[in-house]
Amino acid sequence: MGRNEEELTQDGIPYEIGKASYKEIARGQIIGEDAAELIHIGQAVMANKGTIDYFVKTVFNYPTLAECYKTAAFDGINRLG
Repeated sequence: MGRNEEELTQDGIPYEIGKASYKEIARGQIIGEDAAELIHIGQAVMANKGTIDYFVKTVFNYPTLAECYKTAAFDGINRLG
């Protein structure tokens, strides 16, 4: 969904990635499958022209796999320095 890293690089658009691992998230440690639980959240944010700030400012239920978005957002911001 959305543009991939190759397209962004080819078009000269600066970007950074953020990663989250199931092992960092309580729900992922409990049951580390069902990634489809996550897709609709990212899709909704992108469809509404949301930014990384949405993930930083949103409180996600605990424990859920959706916490991965917040973890990945902070990881991406930290990579920017």
